Amino acid sequence: MVASRDAAWKRDRQALKRATRLATVESDNFSARMMIRSSLCRNRISRK
Repeated sequence: MVASRDAAWKRDRQALKRATRLATVESDNFSARMMIRSSLCRNRISRK
């Protein structure tokens, strides 16, 4: 009983780790995209 609960807890923690890693990767991609977009806008403005 305790062993199965421990296994379930470990599995949940692994899933949580994976989810947080995915979330951080997504937010990094988003911030990078926003930075690229803002720099492109700045380049377009400075070119005029």
